[in-house]
Order: sequence, then structure tokens, then C-alpha cells
Amino acid sequence: MSTQTLTILFTDLANYTSAVRDSGRDELHALIRGHEERVRSYLEKRGGQLVKNIGDSFLFVFTSATDALNASIDLIDDLSKDETMCLKVGIATGDVERIDNDYFGDA
Repeated sequence: MSTQTLTILFTDLANYTSAVRDSGRDELHALIRGHEERVRSYLEKRGGQLVKNIGDSFLFVFTSATDALNASIDLIDDLSKDETMCLKVGIATGDVERIDNDYFGDA
């Protein structure tokens, strides 16, 4: 087993459950696409790699905790101007193992 210390960053749309209840399928797809486009542009610019999405959540991996933090600050600053999308971000650093293009471990 080979592990490495990486920073894992999750994004999650706030109030997604109520949005599902109050919106049609096309609106929800547009919301998730918009979420992904914005998140990817900020996080990949700082070296983040998209690993997967889980519904309205996205998991990125960074080799630098500083880059992950700065990317999330940039993203949150941008989204603070947008009343249509509220995002939650979680960041953790630790030893992880890559298995089948996914990451498992202490982070």
C-alpha cells in the first residue's frame, strides 16, 4: 500500500434538497452544470484535480494545502456576489491512497 499526503476539497450546494423539491429537472441540471463550471474554473486554476462528483457535490484533490485554501477563497469570494448559488466547502489534508481513480484515507 502506497500513500501520499494530499489535500481533499469537497464542494456542496447549500439548500440543494429544497431546490430539488421546488425545481424541475432541467433547472436542476442547469444548477449542477453551473456549479461544476464555476468550481472547476477556480480549483483547476490553482492545481486542483477533479476526482468525482456525487450528486451536487464535487471532490477535488490538491498536492498543496495552500493552493486548495486559496482556490476556495477565490471561489467563495466570487460566489458571494451571486445570490442564486450558495456553496459549502470542506478541506482536509492527510495521508491517502489512490484506488481506481478515487482516494481513501485519513484526509
